[in-house]
Amino acid sequence: MVVTYNKTTTYVHGASSSNYRNIMAPHLLQWRQIRDARARGDSRYDFFGIAPSTHRSEKQSAWGGITRFKNGFAGIEKNYVGTWDLPIQKLWYSLYSVARSLRHKIR
Repeated sequence: MVVTYNKTTTYVHGASSSNYRNIMAPHLLQWRQIRDARARGDSRYDFFGIAPSTHRSEKQSAWGGITRFKNGFAGIEKNYVGTWDLPIQKLWYSLYSVARSLRHKIR
């Protein structure tokens, strides 16, 4: 999923399966998104988050593999302040938070 705003396309969320990994479909999909962004006149493609430099291996962080994938596109790493949730419907957000917490405890 990508969002475009102010000449920047941001890769917000994505997923892939290990099935048929050798086809490398996620790489093709990202390359196509980058090409489409350039065709629209966007000046930046933001991969939106990688592991901190102290936790780049897959053993140190769940983001290790994601970081390796994103770094494979040879972009420039920029650090910004973090992201936060802004709940619009507090009841639903509370339920979501509880479900997410339980999911992590079950794993």
